[in-house]
Amino acid sequence: MNAQLAFQSVARSHVGLVRQINEDTFIARDRGLWAVADGVGGQAAGEVASGIIVHCLDGVRLDPADRDLEADVRRSLQEAHQEILRRNLESEGNSEMASTVAVLCMEEARFFCLWAGDSRIYRLRQHELTQLTKDHRLVQDMLDAGLIVESEALSHPNRNVLTRAIGGDAAFQIDANAGDLCAGDSFLLATDGVTEVCKDSDILTTLDNFDLAVSADALVELCLSRGGPDNLTFVIVRVM
Repeated sequence: MNAQLAFQSVARSHVGLVRQINEDTFIARDRGLWAVADGVGGQAAGEVASGIIVHCLDGVRLDPADRDLEADVRRSLQEAHQEILRRNLESEGNSEMASTVAVLCMEEARFFCLWAGDSRIYRLRQHELTQLTKDHRLVQDMLDAGLIVESEALSHPNRNVLTRAIGGDAAFQIDANAGDLCAGDSFLLATDGVTEVCKDSDILTTLDNFDLAVSADALVELCLSRGGPDNLTFVIVRVM
């Protein structure tokens, strides 16, 4: 790891104002790995699925030894995928669970993101916000195909239908993005309980604060002030 770069993070998770169970989980390892996961399944134990993902990621070695960090993270996510599939099979159709995931890793002067589902990762650099992930949602596929426009996607009856998740299908599929790091960069990893009620402008304003804890508390309050319709979980990471 580049000795000139250090990382700080703050995380928050809240059940929201409507749901009874928090199916979100997160992991924040300031040596270079952060993630959020949003369990799918409601009474079918979505929180178990997201917990399996975090458990597997917690086993990833972050030592600057002879290892390929991205390969290790992919392998851990695939292990989580297989474990969720195994539990679904054992339930004989009584429990179908899955989970979104968004993982951010940093080493030396680079970052990479891995994700499945609609949990997102944003980067704030010099007051400019960039979404680094693309939602695995049916409406996103329809947008990409030119079948609907953005305004229609926001109110589409199938706007929350996922096309990909960990454990959601027999095939393990995950997307990736990568880039260089700069001192002062801030990253937000968030479940859709945050991004469904916050615009990009809200996120930019919230992240553009020197104090991470203040930013985190403000983002929670903003989500709750807008009804908190879903579990909300996020991690803010700053490059020092």
